[in-house]
Amino acid sequence: MPEWMDSEITSEFGDTDTVGGRRAGPHRGVDLANKMNTPITPVDRGKVVQAGFDPALGNFVKVQHSWGVTTYLHGSK
Repeated sequence: MPEWMDSEITSEFGDTDTVGGRRAGPHRGVDLANKMNTPITPVDRGKVVQAGFDPALGNFVKVQHSWGVTTYLHGSK
C-alpha cells in the first residue's frame, strides 16, 4: 500500500487559499500531510519534467502523465 494512503488531508480541493492572511483564490489541489521523508508516489505513471526549490512552495516535483501534469509541493527533500 502506498504510504500516502496513511496521510491526513489538511486542505481540500476548492477551499479558499490564504497567503499572508489575504484571500488568494480557490485551492486547486488536495494537501496531504505525512511523516517527514515519506517518499512521493505519483498518482499515475509519468515522467518528471521539473524538480527544484521555490521559496514559497518549498521542494517540488512536477510529473507529466498522458492525461496532464501533477505537482507535488512542500517536500522535505
